[in-house]
Amino acid sequence: MEKQAEYYVVIPGVTGPAYTTTDNISLSFLPEVHGEVEAVVVGGRVLGVDVSHWQAKRDVVPVVHMDWEKCKQAGAQFAYIRAGSITQNSGENYFDFEFEYNTQAVSGLMPFGCYWYFRPQHDPIGQANYFIDLIEGKDWRLPPVVDVEHTGGLSPSKVADALHLFVSRMAYYIGNPMVYTRGYFWNDYVATRSLWSNLELWIARYTSWPQPWGNPGDQDKLRPRDWTEWLFWQFSADGNGRGAEFGAQSASIDLDYYNGNQDDFDDEFAGGNGGMLLEERVAKLEVDLELLKTEARRHGWEV
Repeated sequence: MEKQAEYYVVIPGVTGPAYTTTDNISLSFLPEVHGEVEAVVVGGRVLGVDVSHWQAKRDVVPVVHMDWEKCKQAGAQFAYIRAGSITQNSGENYFDFEFEYNTQAVSGLMPFGCYWYFRPQHDPIGQANYFIDLIEGKDWRLPPVVDVEHTGGLSPSKVADALHLFVSRMAYYIGNPMVYTRGYFWNDYVATRSLWSNLELWIARYTSWPQPWGNPGDQDKLRPRDWTEWLFWQFSADGNGRGAEFGAQSASIDLDYYNGNQDDFDDEFAGGNGGMLLEERVAKLEVDLELLKTEARRHGWEV
C-alpha cells in the first residue's frame, strides 16, 4: 500500500490549509492548488475519470464498490483504472484491490484503459511484464499508461534509463504506453530521451484554466519539456468533493479531459482495442444514416 508524505490541501477561498493527509496521494499533487474545480466540459472536450481502490469502501463487509452506472450518468465518457504497482521497499509487484471489479463493471458502459504506478528503483522489465499480464484479456480500449511521479532515490538519468526499459518492453508486446506525469516532476527528475516525444502524454495539472499550460501567468515549467501537445489531462483531484456525484465512495475523484470532442475520441480509438462499444457505433451509424436520408430528400433525391 503506497503512502506519501503529509501535505496541505488548499481550497480556493479558504484561508489556510483545509486539512492534512498522509493517505495515498501522488507526489505530483504537491505544488498545485486543489479544490472545487467544476466538472464542466470545456470546448466540447470529453470528460472522464481515473480510479483505484481508494474509490471503493473496503473497511466494510461486503465491500462497497465504485458505482459505474452513476459515474456514467454524471457525464463520464471514459475511465482509467489502476492496475497495480510495486512495493516501495521490498519490490513486490501487486495488483490493485479493485482492478478486477472495476474492469468488469465498467466494460460495456464506457471505454477504459489501465495504468501502472512505476517505481524506477525496482526491476522495470519485471514491472512491465506484470502489468502486461494483468491487462491481457481485458477489454481495454484506451492506451495503457505508465504513471511517472516517483524517483526511488535515483538520479534523473537513472530514472530515464529504467523508464526506457519499461516502455520498450511494453512496446514490444502491446505497443507504446502513454506517460502520466506533470511538468514540475518530469523536468527536474527525468532526463530527456529521444523516445519520449514518440509517446502520448497524460498531463496532471489542477486548475480551472482552459489549458494545462500556457495560460496567462503560467510558468514554462508546467509543460513537460518533451511534449508540445497532450492527449489526456487530469484537471481535478483530491479536494474537489465530487466523489459521490461520480459514484465513488471517496470524498473526491480524479477528473480528466480528452483533448478533443466526442467524434475525435471515437475516431482516435476506433480500431483494435479502441473506440466506441459496438452497440454505440451501430446507434451512431443509424443516426448518421437518417441524417443523410434527410439531406438527400431535401435535394429531391430518391432514397
